[in-house]
Amino acid sequence: GERTHNGVGNDLLDTAGSVERIIGPSEQAFCKVDEMLECCKEYSKDRLFLLSLGIAAKFLAEKLFLEGYRVIDIGNLDMEYEWKAAPTSGYGTQATITLEDAKTLAITHTGLQASQVTMKKAELDYDDGRLLYDIEFYTADLKELNYEIDAVTGTIIQWDFDLKNYVPAVSPDTGNNTKPASGLSMEDAKAKALSMAGLGSADVRWKKAKLDRDDGRQVYELEFYYGNLEYEVELDAATGTVLDFDVDEDD
Repeated sequence: GERTHNGVGNDLLDTAGSVERIIGPSEQAFCKVDEMLECCKEYSKDRLFLLSLGIAAKFLAEKLFLEGYRVIDIGNLDMEYEWKAAPTSGYGTQATITLEDAKTLAITHTGLQASQVTMKKAELDYDDGRLLYDIEFYTADLKELNYEIDAVTGTIIQWDFDLKNYVPAVSPDTGNNTKPASGLSMEDAKAKALSMAGLGSADVRWKKAKLDRDDGRQVYELEFYYGNLEYEVELDAATGTVLDFDVDEDD
């Protein structure tokens, strides 16, 4: 996404001969895997691709590998590197950044305003000898964001988001849960899952396709096989939002 910073502000990539960046979507990147693949194919095969794309990275990495490219899914390596490299504040250190300042830093980093988020947790704690603010909040589209901010320097040590962890309370389900009140039909959900995988209905064998309730909301749980690959997809039945997308080699 546009806020990527791998190797920026640290020496993680300093020994590389050269570094070029392909900026992918900041959200729902798995829906653009084929487009990103075409961008990558414009480069020669002597390049090494380092992917930091959440769950989309695994799928893109497989496609690049099959095309003959060298590729590594580095996940949150940059954040982990900065975490280990940053000096610790030490036990007994007093915070110089207030809790309100830390909350503002986290919210500003997302590009949102305080009125657009609901705070779930904001507390001061020690982690590996470093005094940190642990801040969690969620947005109107149910994305939960987690931040760890150095309470002495104000540095954002680590941040991530989760579409599944937090769901505001809803009224109990009183129906038979066989179809959503509104939103995607089962066939729509299956079609979306196949489109994300770049496959057609004739290409796959379905293992599971069912509507279920998870943490107070209805979701479609879809599993299918393509060759020796097993795909697992979870979609919000009301909005069509992709909550999980996973590809594994079937043993």
